[in-house]
Amino acid sequence: MLAVGLFALAGNELRLALHDAGVSLAAATFVGAFVVGLLASLTRNRLQRARIVLTVPGIIIMVPGIYAFQTIVLANQGYMLPALQEAALGIFIVGAMAIGLTASRFLTDRRWTIES
Repeated sequence: MLAVGLFALAGNELRLALHDAGVSLAAATFVGAFVVGLLASLTRNRLQRARIVLTVPGIIIMVPGIYAFQTIVLANQGYMLPALQEAALGIFIVGAMAIGLTASRFLTDRRWTIES
């Protein structure tokens, strides 16, 4: 659990720092998830745990709950275009999380990229 907490801390702090520096939130989330995936790949053998056990809990903090909430609130108030904008941003962020973990796996697990 300590390792997953440290992975989450590193990935999320990097994500927030990049976003504060002007990088879009989806791109910053991609980089944060990528770092979590790399850290998990580097330590999974030493920790004797599957990669997914280390990566998914490590990126949970990056889930864009506020955008889902804003989507529901705005749609309920009848503001459909802003609601769709919030929904799209949330979807892009969740996609960036998945792509970041996938990219780190492509980079560190050569057997995963080759079809048997």
